[in-house]
Amino acid sequence: MSAEILILLALHNAEPHLTAQLQSFCAQTHRNWQLLVSDDRSSDQSRGMIETFKAQTPEHIVRLQTGPHAGFAQNFLSLLSHSPSDTAFIALSDQDDIWLPDKLERALGQLAKCPASRPALYCSQSWIYDESKTTMTRSKNWSKPPAFANALVENIAQGNTIVLNNSALRLAQQAAPHATSIFAHDWWLYQLISGAGGQILYDPTPTLLYRQHKENALGYRRGALLAPLKRLMSGQYTARQQNMMAALKPCLSLLTAENRTHLEGLQAARTQPFTDRLRYLRHMPIYRQTLLGQIGLTLNIALGRQ
Repeated sequence: MSAEILILLALHNAEPHLTAQLQSFCAQTHRNWQLLVSDDRSSDQSRGMIETFKAQTPEHIVRLQTGPHAGFAQNFLSLLSHSPSDTAFIALSDQDDIWLPDKLERALGQLAKCPASRPALYCSQSWIYDESKTTMTRSKNWSKPPAFANALVENIAQGNTIVLNNSALRLAQQAAPHATSIFAHDWWLYQLISGAGGQILYDPTPTLLYRQHKENALGYRRGALLAPLKRLMSGQYTARQQNMMAALKPCLSLLTAENRTHLEGLQAARTQPFTDRLRYLRHMPIYRQTLLGQIGLTLNIALGRQ
């Protein structure tokens, strides 16, 4: 029998978009899946739609729980925490995408190459689908290897594409109590799993349609050439990045010795004298994926803002 996957769906007022997402689960070439839904106090018909879906798909186990009502990141952490610890594979799902039929099959094919004892996270590119323009473009293609040295300062693991093996699930469940104020669950998973010496599997083949509409929690940003640099230099980015690092501090024992050094070095660089920050920059181990991103990171550290 093929491996079983538990799909975790974070739900909140998804009525206009939910049906297509649920139908794309049923269209998967990998048929052995269950669904766990966390409804974060929806005020529309979302909860009833899940109950109807459950009745219409008796071949799949569908469970519905009440979310923590603390935002999308905590809703996903609640789902991870309530997943049976012996679950073979976990697939994260937003409520408004459309999965391509081979999404789960591709993820399992990649994860099967990893030792079961090593935490592993699969993620992929996606098609950015603008409903208002009926256009599709690819998401960014990351050329540098995924690693904790990258995860500290940016996220390349698009949450709606993530699939975890059991070792990664158990690691996340161990660390989740310390992540009560994180900005984004997917960035946290990228940091935690890479930091613990796990394997990050980035697939450049799109596996879903990432639908863009006015109700997106974050949405996909594509703009002028210098827009990413401006965002990186903004105080908002610095606050988010420091928020994510703070969540890692209670989990130092879960990180490898090398990655603890990366985290502590970056934190120390912010408070060091200017000359010491310049010395750190000469041999800086952390990196961003693009040249403009690296320039912005370097300037932030030089200014003591990172």
